[in-house]
Amino acid sequence: MLLVFPLETKPDWRRPPLVTLLLILVNCLVWFGPQRADQRALDRAGAYYAQSGLAAIELPHYLGWLERQNDADHRGVAQQLRHADPADPDDAGLLLTRLEMESRFRAELDAGRLLRSDDPDHARWRELRQRLVELRGNEFTRRWSQRPAEWRLDTLLSATFLHGSTMHLVGNMIFLFAFGYTLEMALGGPLLLLCYLLAGMGGELGDLLARWGSIVPGLGASGAVSGLMAMYVVLYGRRRIRFFFHLLFYFSVTRAPAIVLLPLWMGFELYAHFAEAGSGIANMAHFGGLASGALLMAGLRRLRPTVQAPLRPEAVPDPFELRRAEAHRLLEAARYDDARKLWGELSAERPRDAAAVLAFHNLARLRPDTPDFHLAALRLFGLPDNAVTPAQLCRAVDDYLQLARPRPLLKPEAAARLALRLARLGETGPARGLLDLAARLGAGSPPPASDAPARLAIVSALLRSGRPAEAREAAAALAERHPASQENRLALDLLKGAGLA
Repeated sequence: MLLVFPLETKPDWRRPPLVTLLLILVNCLVWFGPQRADQRALDRAGAYYAQSGLAAIELPHYLGWLERQNDADHRGVAQQLRHADPADPDDAGLLLTRLEMESRFRAELDAGRLLRSDDPDHARWRELRQRLVELRGNEFTRRWSQRPAEWRLDTLLSATFLHGSTMHLVGNMIFLFAFGYTLEMALGGPLLLLCYLLAGMGGELGDLLARWGSIVPGLGASGAVSGLMAMYVVLYGRRRIRFFFHLLFYFSVTRAPAIVLLPLWMGFELYAHFAEAGSGIANMAHFGGLASGALLMAGLRRLRPTVQAPLRPEAVPDPFELRRAEAHRLLEAARYDDARKLWGELSAERPRDAAAVLAFHNLARLRPDTPDFHLAALRLFGLPDNAVTPAQLCRAVDDYLQLARPRPLLKPEAAARLALRLARLGETGPARGLLDLAARLGAGSPPPASDAPARLAIVSALLRSGRPAEAREAAAALAERHPASQENRLALDLLKGAGLA
Protein backbone atom coordinates (compact mmCIF):
# COMPACT_ATOMS: atom_id res chain seq x y z
CA MET A 1 0.00 0.00 0.00
CA LEU A 2 1.33 3.43 -0.97
CA LEU A 3 -0.37 6.55 0.35
CA VAL A 4 0.94 10.09 -0.28
CA PHE A 5 -0.78 13.23 1.01
CA PRO A 6 0.47 16.78 0.23
CA LEU A 7 1.10 19.27 3.04
CA GLU A 8 2.50 22.13 0.98
CA THR A 9 -0.50 24.47 0.79
CA LYS A 10 -3.66 25.34 2.67
CA PRO A 11 -7.04 26.34 1.23
CA ASP A 12 -7.61 30.08 0.94
CA TRP A 13 -11.18 30.40 2.19
CA ARG A 14 -11.26 34.04 1.16
CA ARG A 15 -11.37 32.59 -2.37
CA PRO A 16 -12.90 29.14 -1.82
CA PRO A 17 -12.18 26.37 -4.38
CA LEU A 18 -15.72 26.40 -5.77
CA VAL A 19 -15.14 23.96 -8.65
CA THR A 20 -13.41 21.44 -6.39
CA LEU A 21 -16.27 21.66 -3.91
CA LEU A 22 -18.80 21.38 -6.75
CA LEU A 23 -17.17 18.19 -8.05
CA ILE A 24 -17.27 16.70 -4.56
CA LEU A 25 -20.94 17.67 -4.25
CA VAL A 26 -21.85 16.08 -7.60
CA ASN A 27 -20.10 12.83 -6.73
CA CYS A 28 -21.87 12.71 -3.36
CA LEU A 29 -25.27 13.50 -4.88
CA VAL A 30 -24.88 10.71 -7.45
CA TRP A 31 -23.88 8.17 -4.79
CA PHE A 32 -26.45 9.09 -2.14
CA GLY A 33 -29.15 9.68 -4.77
CA PRO A 34 -29.69 7.41 -7.79
CA GLN A 35 -26.92 4.93 -6.90
CA ARG A 36 -28.28 4.25 -3.41
CA ALA A 37 -31.79 3.92 -4.84
CA ASP A 38 -30.34 1.53 -7.41
CA GLN A 39 -28.69 -0.53 -4.66
CA ARG A 40 -31.92 -0.77 -2.64
CA ALA A 41 -33.76 -1.94 -5.75
CA LEU A 42 -31.04 -4.55 -6.37
CA ASP A 43 -31.36 -5.83 -2.80
CA ARG A 44 -35.10 -6.24 -3.22
CA ALA A 45 -34.68 -7.91 -6.60
CA GLY A 46 -32.03 -10.29 -5.20
CA ALA A 47 -34.31 -11.44 -2.39
CA TYR A 48 -37.15 -11.94 -4.86
CA TYR A 49 -34.84 -13.77 -7.28
CA ALA A 50 -34.10 -16.45 -4.69
CA GLN A 51 -37.54 -16.72 -3.06
CA SER A 52 -39.59 -16.81 -6.28
CA GLY A 53 -37.70 -19.71 -7.83
CA LEU A 54 -36.62 -17.60 -10.82
CA ALA A 55 -32.94 -18.26 -10.01
CA ALA A 56 -33.56 -22.02 -10.12
CA ILE A 57 -35.13 -21.68 -13.59
CA GLU A 58 -32.41 -19.47 -15.09
CA LEU A 59 -29.28 -20.99 -13.54
CA PRO A 60 -29.10 -24.12 -15.77
CA HIS A 61 -29.59 -22.05 -18.91
CA TYR A 62 -26.89 -19.60 -17.82
CA LEU A 63 -24.42 -22.39 -17.06
CA GLY A 64 -25.03 -23.91 -20.49
CA TRP A 65 -24.54 -20.52 -22.16
CA LEU A 66 -21.26 -19.97 -20.27
CA GLU A 67 -19.90 -23.33 -21.41
CA ARG A 68 -20.68 -22.52 -25.03
CA GLN A 69 -18.66 -19.28 -24.92
CA ASN A 70 -15.42 -21.30 -24.92
CA ASP A 71 -13.13 -18.80 -23.21
CA ALA A 72 -11.30 -18.90 -19.90
CA ASP A 73 -13.25 -16.07 -18.27
CA HIS A 74 -16.65 -17.59 -18.89
CA ARG A 75 -15.49 -21.09 -17.96
CA GLY A 76 -14.21 -19.64 -14.67
CA VAL A 77 -17.60 -18.08 -13.95
CA ALA A 78 -19.30 -21.39 -14.80
CA GLN A 79 -16.99 -23.21 -12.39
CA GLN A 80 -17.82 -20.67 -9.69
CA LEU A 81 -21.59 -21.04 -10.17
CA ARG A 82 -21.81 -24.78 -10.82
CA HIS A 83 -22.32 -25.61 -7.16
CA ALA A 84 -24.46 -22.55 -6.35
CA ASP A 85 -27.76 -23.06 -4.56
CA PRO A 86 -30.38 -20.93 -6.36
CA ALA A 87 -32.55 -20.94 -3.24
CA ASP A 88 -29.78 -19.42 -1.14
CA PRO A 89 -30.09 -15.58 -1.10
CA ASP A 90 -26.30 -15.06 -1.28
CA ASP A 91 -25.83 -17.47 -4.21
CA ALA A 92 -28.90 -16.06 -5.94
CA GLY A 93 -27.60 -12.53 -5.43
CA LEU A 94 -24.25 -13.49 -6.98
CA LEU A 95 -26.05 -15.09 -9.93
CA LEU A 96 -28.23 -12.02 -10.47
CA THR A 97 -25.18 -9.73 -10.37
CA ARG A 98 -23.43 -11.85 -13.01
CA LEU A 99 -26.55 -11.88 -15.18
CA GLU A 100 -26.74 -8.09 -15.04
CA MET A 101 -23.19 -7.89 -16.39
CA GLU A 102 -23.90 -10.36 -19.24
CA SER A 103 -25.87 -8.20 -21.64
CA ARG A 104 -25.43 -10.77 -24.45
CA PHE A 105 -26.92 -13.55 -22.33
CA ARG A 106 -29.79 -11.33 -21.28
CA ALA A 107 -30.45 -10.37 -24.89
CA GLU A 108 -30.67 -14.04 -25.93
CA LEU A 109 -32.79 -14.85 -22.87
CA ASP A 110 -35.25 -12.01 -23.52
CA ALA A 111 -35.45 -12.96 -27.20
CA GLY A 112 -36.62 -16.47 -26.26
CA ARG A 113 -33.64 -18.27 -27.76
CA LEU A 114 -32.60 -19.90 -24.47
CA LEU A 115 -35.94 -20.61 -22.82
CA ARG A 116 -38.31 -21.33 -25.68
CA SER A 117 -42.07 -20.90 -25.67
CA ASP A 118 -42.59 -24.68 -25.69
CA ASP A 119 -40.56 -25.06 -22.48
CA PRO A 120 -42.83 -26.11 -19.54
CA ASP A 121 -41.33 -23.34 -17.41
CA HIS A 122 -41.73 -20.64 -20.05
CA ALA A 123 -45.02 -19.10 -18.89
CA ARG A 124 -44.02 -19.06 -15.23
CA TRP A 125 -40.54 -17.75 -16.13
CA ARG A 126 -42.01 -14.91 -18.21
CA GLU A 127 -44.25 -13.83 -15.31
CA LEU A 128 -41.44 -14.00 -12.72
CA ARG A 129 -38.96 -12.24 -15.01
CA GLN A 130 -41.41 -9.39 -15.62
CA ARG A 131 -41.83 -8.92 -11.88
CA LEU A 132 -38.04 -8.92 -11.44
CA VAL A 133 -37.68 -6.20 -14.08
CA GLU A 134 -40.25 -4.09 -12.22
CA LEU A 135 -38.43 -4.55 -8.91
CA ARG A 136 -35.04 -3.85 -10.45
CA GLY A 137 -36.00 -0.43 -11.79
CA ASN A 138 -33.86 1.53 -14.23
CA GLU A 139 -30.46 -0.01 -13.28
CA PHE A 140 -28.75 3.39 -13.06
CA THR A 141 -25.30 2.11 -12.09
CA ARG A 142 -25.26 -0.59 -14.78
CA ARG A 143 -26.38 1.85 -17.45
CA TRP A 144 -23.72 4.48 -16.72
CA SER A 145 -20.75 2.36 -15.62
CA GLN A 146 -18.00 1.53 -18.10
CA ARG A 147 -17.94 -2.14 -19.24
CA PRO A 148 -15.07 -3.03 -21.59
CA ALA A 149 -17.13 -5.78 -23.26
CA GLU A 150 -19.64 -3.24 -24.53
CA TRP A 151 -18.09 0.14 -23.95
CA ARG A 152 -19.61 3.44 -25.02
CA LEU A 153 -17.95 6.81 -25.37
CA ASP A 154 -20.32 8.48 -22.91
CA THR A 155 -19.58 5.94 -20.17
CA LEU A 156 -15.89 6.90 -20.26
CA LEU A 157 -17.08 10.13 -18.65
CA SER A 158 -20.14 9.08 -16.66
CA ALA A 159 -18.31 6.22 -14.89
CA THR A 160 -16.01 8.75 -13.19
CA PHE A 161 -18.99 9.99 -11.12
CA LEU A 162 -20.04 6.52 -9.90
CA HIS A 163 -18.74 4.63 -6.87
CA GLY A 164 -18.95 1.14 -5.45
CA SER A 165 -19.31 1.97 -1.74
CA THR A 166 -19.40 4.84 0.70
CA MET A 167 -15.76 4.26 1.68
CA HIS A 168 -14.80 4.23 -2.01
CA LEU A 169 -16.50 7.62 -2.36
CA VAL A 170 -15.00 9.10 0.83
CA GLY A 171 -11.44 8.05 -0.06
CA ASN A 172 -11.67 9.58 -3.52
CA MET A 173 -13.24 12.81 -2.28
CA ILE A 174 -10.51 13.33 0.34
CA PHE A 175 -7.83 13.18 -2.34
CA LEU A 176 -9.92 15.20 -4.77
CA PHE A 177 -10.02 18.03 -2.24
CA ALA A 178 -6.36 17.67 -1.17
CA PHE A 179 -5.04 18.05 -4.71
CA GLY A 180 -7.95 19.92 -6.30
CA TYR A 181 -7.90 23.12 -4.24
CA THR A 182 -4.19 23.69 -4.93
CA LEU A 183 -4.65 23.15 -8.66
CA GLU A 184 -7.69 25.43 -8.65
CA MET A 185 -5.56 28.20 -7.08
CA ALA A 186 -3.02 27.75 -9.87
CA LEU A 187 -5.29 27.14 -12.88
CA GLY A 188 -8.65 28.64 -12.01
CA GLY A 189 -11.94 26.78 -11.75
CA PRO A 190 -12.96 26.32 -15.41
CA LEU A 191 -9.58 24.97 -16.50
CA LEU A 192 -9.44 22.64 -13.50
CA LEU A 193 -12.88 21.25 -14.38
CA LEU A 194 -11.81 20.56 -17.97
CA CYS A 195 -8.62 18.83 -16.82
CA TYR A 196 -10.55 16.76 -14.27
CA LEU A 197 -12.95 15.46 -16.93
CA LEU A 198 -10.17 14.73 -19.43
CA ALA A 199 -8.07 12.95 -16.82
CA GLY A 200 -11.12 10.92 -15.75
CA MET A 201 -11.71 9.82 -19.33
CA GLY A 202 -8.02 8.99 -19.67
CA GLY A 203 -8.26 6.82 -16.56
CA GLU A 204 -11.32 4.97 -17.87
CA LEU A 205 -9.56 4.47 -21.21
CA GLY A 206 -6.60 2.89 -19.43
CA ASP A 207 -8.96 0.52 -17.61
CA LEU A 208 -10.79 -0.23 -20.85
CA LEU A 209 -7.60 -1.23 -22.66
CA ALA A 210 -6.32 -3.29 -19.73
CA ARG A 211 -9.58 -5.25 -19.35
CA TRP A 212 -10.67 -5.41 -22.99
CA GLY A 213 -13.69 -7.67 -23.38
CA SER A 214 -14.42 -7.91 -19.64
CA ILE A 215 -18.03 -7.75 -18.47
CA VAL A 216 -17.04 -6.44 -15.02
CA PRO A 217 -18.01 -2.75 -14.81
CA GLY A 218 -15.47 -0.06 -14.08
CA LEU A 219 -16.49 2.96 -12.04
CA GLY A 220 -15.09 5.56 -9.66
CA ALA A 221 -13.39 8.96 -9.58
CA SER A 222 -9.97 7.46 -8.86
CA GLY A 223 -8.79 7.85 -12.47
CA ALA A 224 -9.70 11.56 -12.46
CA VAL A 225 -8.20 12.02 -8.99
CA SER A 226 -5.01 10.26 -10.11
CA GLY A 227 -4.89 12.75 -12.96
CA LEU A 228 -5.03 15.63 -10.46
CA MET A 229 -2.25 14.01 -8.43
CA ALA A 230 -0.02 13.85 -11.52
CA MET A 231 -0.87 17.44 -12.45
CA TYR A 232 0.05 18.53 -8.94
CA VAL A 233 3.54 17.00 -8.99
CA VAL A 234 4.27 18.18 -12.54
CA LEU A 235 3.15 21.67 -11.52
CA TYR A 236 5.63 21.74 -8.63
CA GLY A 237 8.29 19.97 -10.68
CA ARG A 238 11.66 19.82 -8.95
CA ARG A 239 10.55 22.09 -6.12
CA ARG A 240 10.86 20.35 -2.77
CA ILE A 241 7.50 19.96 -1.05
CA ARG A 242 6.31 18.55 2.26
CA PHE A 243 4.10 15.46 2.17
CA PHE A 244 2.89 12.67 4.41
CA PHE A 245 3.49 9.14 3.11
CA HIS A 246 2.48 5.67 4.23
CA LEU A 247 4.25 2.67 2.70
CA LEU A 248 3.36 -0.77 4.06
CA PHE A 249 3.82 -0.36 7.83
CA TYR A 250 5.94 2.80 7.72
CA PHE A 251 4.68 6.36 7.66
CA SER A 252 6.33 9.74 8.09
CA VAL A 253 6.41 13.37 6.91
CA THR A 254 9.26 14.30 4.60
CA ARG A 255 10.31 16.85 2.00
CA ALA A 256 11.40 15.88 -1.50
CA PRO A 257 11.20 17.14 -5.11
CA ALA A 258 7.56 16.76 -6.13
CA ILE A 259 8.26 15.19 -9.53
CA VAL A 260 9.86 12.06 -8.02
CA LEU A 261 6.40 10.98 -6.93
CA LEU A 262 5.17 10.53 -10.52
CA PRO A 263 7.37 7.54 -11.50
CA LEU A 264 6.89 6.13 -8.01
CA TRP A 265 3.09 6.23 -8.35
CA MET A 266 3.06 4.90 -11.92
CA GLY A 267 5.50 2.11 -11.09
CA PHE A 268 3.42 1.08 -8.10
CA GLU A 269 0.21 0.92 -10.18
CA LEU A 270 1.91 -1.22 -12.85
CA TYR A 271 3.29 -3.58 -10.21
CA ALA A 272 -0.10 -3.85 -8.48
CA HIS A 273 -1.85 -4.53 -11.81
CA PHE A 274 0.29 -7.58 -12.55
CA ALA A 275 1.05 -8.77 -9.01
CA GLU A 276 -2.41 -8.31 -7.52
CA ALA A 277 -4.67 -9.37 -10.39
CA GLY A 278 -8.18 -10.06 -9.18
CA SER A 279 -7.94 -7.58 -6.30
CA GLY A 280 -10.89 -5.59 -7.67
CA ILE A 281 -8.81 -2.39 -7.78
CA ALA A 282 -8.66 -0.69 -11.17
CA ASN A 283 -4.91 -0.06 -11.11
CA MET A 284 -4.75 0.70 -14.82
CA ALA A 285 -7.45 3.34 -14.39
CA HIS A 286 -5.09 4.95 -11.87
CA PHE A 287 -2.19 4.53 -14.32
CA GLY A 288 -4.22 6.03 -17.18
CA GLY A 289 -5.26 8.96 -14.99
CA LEU A 290 -1.66 9.60 -13.91
CA ALA A 291 -0.43 9.53 -17.51
CA SER A 292 -3.26 11.81 -18.69
CA GLY A 293 -2.75 14.30 -15.85
CA ALA A 294 1.00 14.46 -16.41
CA LEU A 295 0.55 15.14 -20.13
CA LEU A 296 -2.14 17.75 -19.47
CA MET A 297 -0.02 19.72 -17.02
CA ALA A 298 3.10 19.45 -19.18
CA GLY A 299 1.09 20.87 -22.08
CA LEU A 300 -0.37 23.65 -19.95
CA ARG A 301 3.06 24.64 -18.65
CA ARG A 302 4.28 24.91 -22.23
CA LEU A 303 1.25 26.82 -23.51
CA ARG A 304 0.85 29.03 -20.44
CA PRO A 305 4.24 29.70 -18.83
CA THR A 306 2.53 31.94 -16.27
CA VAL A 307 1.00 28.89 -14.56
CA GLN A 308 2.88 28.63 -11.28
CA ALA A 309 2.54 26.44 -8.22
CA PRO A 310 1.17 28.38 -5.22
CA LEU A 311 3.45 28.74 -2.22
CA ARG A 312 2.49 28.03 1.33
CA PRO A 313 1.54 31.35 3.01
CA GLU A 314 4.32 30.89 5.52
CA ALA A 315 6.77 30.19 2.70
CA VAL A 316 6.21 33.60 1.11
CA PRO A 317 8.93 35.85 2.54
CA ASP A 318 7.61 39.03 4.16
CA PRO A 319 9.94 41.90 3.23
CA PHE A 320 9.10 43.67 6.49
CA GLU A 321 10.16 40.63 8.55
CA LEU A 322 13.34 40.27 6.51
CA ARG A 323 14.23 43.87 7.31
CA ARG A 324 13.31 43.35 10.97
CA ALA A 325 15.76 40.44 11.11
CA GLU A 326 18.41 42.64 9.51
CA ALA A 327 17.77 45.33 12.16
CA HIS A 328 18.32 42.75 14.90
CA ARG A 329 21.59 41.68 13.26
CA LEU A 330 22.79 45.30 13.13
CA LEU A 331 21.96 45.70 16.81
CA GLU A 332 23.82 42.52 17.74
CA ALA A 333 26.81 43.79 15.77
CA ALA A 334 26.74 47.07 17.81
CA ARG A 335 26.09 49.11 14.66
CA TYR A 336 23.72 51.35 16.59
CA ASP A 337 23.40 54.20 14.10
CA ASP A 338 22.55 51.83 11.24
CA ALA A 339 20.19 49.89 13.47
CA ARG A 340 18.45 53.11 14.61
CA LYS A 341 17.97 54.20 11.02
CA LEU A 342 16.46 50.85 9.98
CA TRP A 343 14.21 50.64 13.07
CA GLY A 344 13.07 54.17 12.25
CA GLU A 345 12.06 53.08 8.75
CA LEU A 346 10.26 50.01 10.09
CA SER A 347 8.35 51.98 12.73
CA ALA A 348 7.36 54.59 10.14
CA GLU A 349 6.05 51.82 7.87
CA ARG A 350 4.08 50.15 10.67
CA PRO A 351 3.49 52.73 13.42
CA ARG A 352 1.28 50.26 15.35
CA ASP A 353 4.04 47.65 15.57
CA ALA A 354 4.96 48.13 19.24
CA ALA A 355 8.18 46.09 19.02
CA ALA A 356 9.51 48.21 16.14
CA VAL A 357 8.51 51.50 17.81
CA LEU A 358 10.05 50.54 21.17
CA ALA A 359 13.26 49.37 19.51
CA PHE A 360 13.52 52.67 17.62
CA HIS A 361 12.86 54.67 20.82
CA ASN A 362 15.44 52.75 22.86
CA LEU A 363 18.12 53.46 20.26
CA ALA A 364 17.07 57.07 19.65
CA ARG A 365 17.22 57.71 23.42
CA LEU A 366 20.98 57.22 23.17
CA ARG A 367 21.11 60.29 20.88
CA PRO A 368 18.57 62.77 22.33
CA ASP A 369 20.16 65.56 20.33
CA THR A 370 18.98 64.07 17.02
CA PRO A 371 15.59 64.44 15.24
CA ASP A 372 15.16 60.66 15.62
CA PHE A 373 14.59 61.12 19.37
CA HIS A 374 11.60 63.38 18.74
CA LEU A 375 10.19 61.01 16.08
CA ALA A 376 10.64 57.96 18.30
CA ALA A 377 8.96 59.63 21.28
CA LEU A 378 5.97 60.81 19.27
CA ARG A 379 5.50 57.35 17.72
CA LEU A 380 5.66 55.70 21.13
CA PHE A 381 3.12 58.17 22.51
CA GLY A 382 0.84 57.18 19.61
CA LEU A 383 0.77 53.50 20.56
CA PRO A 384 -2.54 52.29 22.05
CA ASP A 385 -2.75 51.33 25.72
CA ASN A 386 -2.81 47.62 24.94
CA ALA A 387 0.48 47.86 23.02
CA VAL A 388 2.58 49.63 25.68
CA THR A 389 2.66 49.30 29.47
CA PRO A 390 2.08 52.32 31.78
CA ALA A 391 5.67 51.98 32.99
CA GLN A 392 7.04 52.14 29.44
CA LEU A 393 4.86 55.13 28.61
CA CYS A 394 5.83 57.00 31.81
CA ARG A 395 9.50 56.38 31.28
CA ALA A 396 9.26 57.62 27.70
CA VAL A 397 7.47 60.80 28.84
CA ASP A 398 10.03 61.49 31.60
CA ASP A 399 12.92 60.91 29.20
CA TYR A 400 11.38 63.18 26.59
CA LEU A 401 10.65 66.00 29.00
CA GLN A 402 14.16 65.86 30.44
CA LEU A 403 16.33 65.04 27.41
CA ALA A 404 14.68 66.55 24.34
CA ARG A 405 16.79 69.25 22.72
CA PRO A 406 16.37 72.11 22.12
CA ARG A 407 12.86 71.57 23.53
CA PRO A 408 10.01 69.03 23.26
CA LEU A 409 8.13 69.26 19.98
CA LEU A 410 4.73 68.35 21.40
CA LYS A 411 1.90 70.76 20.65
CA PRO A 412 -0.11 71.97 23.67
CA GLU A 413 -3.21 69.93 22.82
CA ALA A 414 -1.14 66.75 22.19
CA ALA A 415 0.64 67.23 25.52
CA ALA A 416 -2.70 67.72 27.33
CA ARG A 417 -4.22 64.60 25.70
CA LEU A 418 -1.19 62.55 26.73
CA ALA A 419 -1.50 63.97 30.27
CA LEU A 420 -5.17 62.89 30.38
CA ARG A 421 -4.18 59.41 29.27
CA LEU A 422 -1.51 59.09 31.96
CA ALA A 423 -3.79 60.51 34.66
CA ARG A 424 -6.41 57.91 33.89
CA LEU A 425 -3.70 55.28 34.31
CA GLY A 426 -2.91 56.76 37.74
CA GLU A 427 0.44 58.23 36.64
CA THR A 428 -0.07 61.72 38.07
CA GLY A 429 3.56 62.89 38.14
CA PRO A 430 4.27 62.65 34.38
CA ALA A 431 0.73 63.93 33.74
CA ARG A 432 1.38 67.12 35.69
CA GLY A 433 4.73 67.53 33.95
CA LEU A 434 2.98 67.35 30.57
CA LEU A 435 0.39 69.92 31.64
CA ASP A 436 3.15 72.26 32.74
CA LEU A 437 4.77 71.75 29.33
CA ALA A 438 1.48 72.49 27.57
CA ALA A 439 1.11 75.69 29.60
CA ARG A 440 4.61 76.84 28.65
CA LEU A 441 4.17 75.97 24.99
CA GLY A 442 0.81 77.73 24.83
CA ALA A 443 1.68 80.78 26.90
CA GLY A 444 -0.61 83.64 25.98
CA SER A 445 -3.17 81.35 24.37
CA PRO A 446 -6.34 79.75 25.79
CA PRO A 447 -5.71 76.40 27.50
CA PRO A 448 -6.06 73.36 25.23
CA ALA A 449 -9.39 71.50 25.25
CA SER A 450 -7.96 68.49 27.09
CA ASP A 451 -6.40 70.58 29.87
CA ALA A 452 -9.46 70.68 32.19
CA PRO A 453 -10.34 66.95 31.78
CA ALA A 454 -6.69 66.05 32.45
CA ARG A 455 -6.58 68.13 35.65
CA LEU A 456 -9.84 66.58 36.85
CA ALA A 457 -8.43 63.11 36.19
CA ILE A 458 -5.34 64.04 38.26
CA VAL A 459 -7.52 65.13 41.18
CA SER A 460 -9.48 61.88 41.02
CA ALA A 461 -6.31 59.75 40.81
CA LEU A 462 -4.71 61.52 43.78
CA LEU A 463 -7.81 60.99 45.89
CA ARG A 464 -7.94 57.30 44.97
CA SER A 465 -4.29 56.88 45.95
CA GLY A 466 -4.83 58.53 49.35
CA ARG A 467 -2.96 61.79 48.73
CA PRO A 468 -5.45 64.47 49.87
CA ALA A 469 -3.01 67.41 50.12
CA GLU A 470 -1.83 66.94 46.56
CA ALA A 471 -5.44 66.47 45.41
CA ARG A 472 -6.42 69.81 47.02
CA GLU A 473 -3.43 71.47 45.35
CA ALA A 474 -4.37 70.00 41.92
CA ALA A 475 -7.99 71.11 42.39
CA ALA A 476 -6.80 74.66 43.15
CA ALA A 477 -4.79 74.68 39.91
CA LEU A 478 -7.89 73.50 38.03
CA ALA A 479 -10.03 76.24 39.62
CA GLU A 480 -7.45 78.88 38.72
CA ARG A 481 -7.28 77.91 35.03
CA HIS A 482 -10.91 76.87 34.49
CA PRO A 483 -13.06 78.55 37.19
CA ALA A 484 -16.38 78.24 35.33
CA SER A 485 -15.85 74.77 33.93
CA GLN A 486 -17.87 71.69 34.65
CA GLU A 487 -14.60 69.90 35.52
CA ASN A 488 -14.00 72.47 38.31
CA ARG A 489 -17.48 71.79 39.77
CA LEU A 490 -16.87 68.02 39.63
CA ALA A 491 -13.49 68.44 41.35
CA LEU A 492 -15.16 70.40 44.17
CA ASP A 493 -17.75 67.63 44.53
CA LEU A 494 -14.95 65.07 44.77
CA LEU A 495 -13.22 67.07 47.47
CA LYS A 496 -16.49 67.45 49.40
CA GLY A 497 -17.13 63.76 49.13
CA ALA A 498 -13.68 63.11 50.61
CA GLY A 499 -14.29 65.65 53.41
CA LEU A 500 -11.67 68.06 52.08
CA ALA A 501 -13.90 71.03 51.23
